[in-house]
Amino acid sequence: MISDFGEDGSRGAAIAIYSAVFAFLHAGNQGVSFMGIVNILLAGVLLALEYERFQRLWFPIGVHFAWHIPPAPLLGFPASGCVPWPSLVPVSGRASGAPH
Repeated sequence: MISDFGEDGSRGAAIAIYSAVFAFLHAGNQGVSFMGIVNILLAGVLLALEYERFQRLWFPIGVHFAWHIPPAPLLGFPASGCVPWPSLVPVSGRASGAPH
């Protein structure tokens, strides 16, 4: 994938392109915001660097899977493209800094 861009120093461009495509594919998700797209773009960079490190897709796929499973189905929080549903693990409380 990324290594197919060649050995002429274009890996940075490949990572930027793949990260932009990754963010674009998530842009249509329900409830997405500008900051959400920025975070997804940065996540694309992280996933590409993970691929570069291991030269296998297992690690970035595992990270992507782990990114979605704990917040959405387990805790009931929204995640990119996942509409929250009742939590499998009861979570209560308030965010720090929230008004009393």
